[in-house]
Amino acid sequence: MMAEVYQRPMGGTERMRLWFPNINVVMGARIRGNLPTNDLIVALQKARFKHPLLGARVQIDADGLGHFTTEGVPENHLEVIPRQTKGDWISTVKAELRHPWPISTGPLARFTLLHSAAESDLIVSAHHSICDARSLAYLIGDLLAFIKEPDQEIQAVIPLSLAEAVPSSALGGFLYRIVMRSVNKRWLAKGLSFDEGDYQLLHQNFWKDREAKILSWALSEELTSALVQRCRVENASVNSAVYTAFLAAQHQVQDTRRDFYDNIMVPVDFRDYLAQKTGRALGFYASAVKLRFKYDGDQPFWETVRSLDRSVRKQLTEKNIFASQRTNAFHPSLMDGIAHAMFGDLGDEMAQKLAGRMQDEARTGILVSNLGRLDIPTKYNHLDLTWIKPPAVYAGNAEKVLEVLTVAGRMHFTLTYGEMDIADEAVEQVKSIATKILAGEGGWR
Repeated sequence: MMAEVYQRPMGGTERMRLWFPNINVVMGARIRGNLPTNDLIVALQKARFKHPLLGARVQIDADGLGHFTTEGVPENHLEVIPRQTKGDWISTVKAELRHPWPISTGPLARFTLLHSAAESDLIVSAHHSICDARSLAYLIGDLLAFIKEPDQEIQAVIPLSLAEAVPSSALGGFLYRIVMRSVNKRWLAKGLSFDEGDYQLLHQNFWKDREAKILSWALSEELTSALVQRCRVENASVNSAVYTAFLAAQHQVQDTRRDFYDNIMVPVDFRDYLAQKTGRALGFYASAVKLRFKYDGDQPFWETVRSLDRSVRKQLTEKNIFASQRTNAFHPSLMDGIAHAMFGDLGDEMAQKLAGRMQDEARTGILVSNLGRLDIPTKYNHLDLTWIKPPAVYAGNAEKVLEVLTVAGRMHFTLTYGEMDIADEAVEQVKSIATKILAGEGGWR
């Protein structure tokens, strides 16, 4: 199965994250039944044909401009490891969060199968510049569909170039572009540039003393249904209810005098806000809106949920949703410098100021992202999809990252954090208290 060479310029948000050392998005799926590895290998080949970015690398030209290209990229390797216990997948996910990428040679996605005759776990890891969490959920569904129907016709789904698809009104006005031209000119006069060797060193130093920690759990079908129904009655999103529960738990367990605990970051899937439809393409179609919200422990739970939900909805404007796309005005080499100021030892004053501003704006106690209900079959001939876990993401700006996904009627949670930022005991307490709140143990059911 041969595909034409795919190539396009990188967008601003894709390039901004190119050299980040904590940029991996990792998801797992549990499949009951004997999954033949050869069938999965063939499915991966088909998925690569359908989703060009699975077989992409990044090519940076002499002017510092970056392009995705599929030319000369090796096949996506499937690593098969004998599955020993049901908990093996968490260790694999933690290892994948630390894995560096071959940026210039590709590919920028990896696949691991923890295999046994009765049940296997598929781990999918990708660089955030080519995907978001929903993309990986779609990808897992595609792989299982290819295994179920190996003769189905496959058409490539070409990802949109966001530089062209995002509303021009959201990319900053005339004055912003004038300012950025001046900033870029001053930056380029410095003559600084970075390559893959710099990235490998930055990555090594970042993970030298860090370890990602992961908690994974789920609500029962009954509790999931009850929570969703109550949110409908309250005319509030499930994400607002989950966020409020964890804010309440954080308020009880941690020192809430920290100012950044009042920063709320709400990830947004902006596929539906684009004039051009993306379909089920693999790509980076996510942003986040920020607001200030001070949790009041004396206020009833659902009153707080409604209040937070109203505050979030006010922020869901085109300008805010696409604010991250304003990085298209940054020269790519300046974005590289910002990354090395954030995570490396670059001492340039301009890069440090911009990096510090971005980090301060995004700093939060907990980031909650709910992917919602994934509309995907659970039966694939002799195979059954038990679950797809929401992704593990190690974010330097968020003390705790909670990803939520509902599959087969159950709401699943993945909580990722760093041991350097917060103690295991505190995270376990936050998880326990918030889960009890969501389960209605406070009496709301």
